[in-house]
Amino acid sequence: MSRKLLYSICCCLVLSVSTQAQDAGVFSQFFAAPMQLNPALTGGTYAPRFFLNYRNQWPSLNRAYITVAASYDQLVPSMNSAFGISILSDQAGDGLYNTTKINGAYAYTFKMNDIYVKGGLEVGVTQLKLNWNELVFLDMIDPVTGTVGASGIPNQTNEDMPFSFNKTYADFSAGMLVYNKTYYGGVSIKHLNGPSESFLNDFEATALPIRWTLHGGAQINMRRNHRKYLDGTFLSPNIMYVRQGQFQQLNAGTYLSLGKAFGGAWYRYSFGNPDAVILLVGMQYSIFKIGYSYDITVSELSVQSNGAHEVSISVNFDNNPNVRKRNKAKRYMDCFELYR
Repeated sequence: MSRKLLYSICCCLVLSVSTQAQDAGVFSQFFAAPMQLNPALTGGTYAPRFFLNYRNQWPSLNRAYITVAASYDQLVPSMNSAFGISILSDQAGDGLYNTTKINGAYAYTFKMNDIYVKGGLEVGVTQLKLNWNELVFLDMIDPVTGTVGASGIPNQTNEDMPFSFNKTYADFSAGMLVYNKTYYGGVSIKHLNGPSESFLNDFEATALPIRWTLHGGAQINMRRNHRKYLDGTFLSPNIMYVRQGQFQQLNAGTYLSLGKAFGGAWYRYSFGNPDAVILLVGMQYSIFKIGYSYDITVSELSVQSNGAHEVSISVNFDNNPNVRKRNKAKRYMDCFELYR
């Protein structure tokens, strides 16, 4: 079976049943895509910061899933608020099925004794595009000649063609964080309005399932001679649980920062099926931070899929020497160095 045919069959299944799959945008390097994880993570720095993410899942299947995301956010201390915008583009099946999302986010922080609470809201627009002419349906396949008839003319399908190959809908999400200097926990709820992703007029569309995310972690600052803390050197054990429809995923692992270098390892488990081991390496220089991670698939897909490659680039102007000098009196009363 050709790869294009395999992609086509998968897309046909998506069109014929209700969507119960995982959203695009659940990155292995979740800390380098904070607004994709939880809108309450918007505005983690006084100065502006930018993120760029690239993920190539199952690369041996030739562009099976390519996801690219970019975001900008900034804290406004005088308002206890933060604002941000993010864009995500996902291509499935070598361009057969494309998703584009544009979201704006707002977050507000308040203090309760020694605990901080931060709530976030996200409003966005999603556009779906289907390349119908590239699909191959089962009734187009001849056991002898394949998808082309004896005369050399491509076989036609009896499937009903959608009224439109484009679909646009509004999407709403919310999230909350509770944290102090050492620990944090959060919850994110995506697709609160239950939008439909069906292209077919005669299809009784079901709502896109809500995506629930529970996540948390800690920041353990490392010391020299058990006395002096080292700047930028810390351990951050963390855990993330995602549920959407029948899909469940659990990530657990640790991030280690050694100042200019960082790394980490996580185990991802899809309930009922071991999924992947995630390994991370990266470097930080001035305002730039670059990370590379590889998902080592440990499920039955390991031979066919060849895992997943992911690259993140962040630009954090808080680390500009002039900005740092100007904000010297300001200190972060949180444990989110992982996300900076």
